[in-house]
Amino acid sequence: MYFSQGIDIIEKKRIKRLISLYGKIFLNKILSDNEILNFNYIAREKRNEKLSGIFAAKEAVSKALGFGFRNGVTYKNIEIINNEFNKPEINLVGESKKLFCTLKKENNSVLSVSISHEKNYALSIASILIYW
Repeated sequence: MYFSQGIDIIEKKRIKRLISLYGKIFLNKILSDNEILNFNYIAREKRNEKLSGIFAAKEAVSKALGFGFRNGVTYKNIEIINNEFNKPEINLVGESKKLFCTLKKENNSVLSVSISHEKNYALSIASILIYW
């Protein structure tokens, strides 16, 4: 069995500042096309909180994968999409998925992410469990 975790915390005003400075350039660097579609449906007053959580989640996932943002792992190829119960889920695409597949080698695996918000911060923890 293989188990790995990653954790990240982000100050929400940092994300707000990046959005005000770079706008869509920042969003296009961080979010996949699927995430941008979902993001456009979020009420304006909730967007900074949502994006802060997604950013922290992507950082946590990159750490749990053990690569960080290198070897082809980018913000755009780690997707954080909410399921029908509004629980965030991880969808790896492109190079992130290829690297993950080298870890799991046809074994059963569980990828999990949790996002929490506090007044000034967003926190996320990601876990990877692979059964041999």
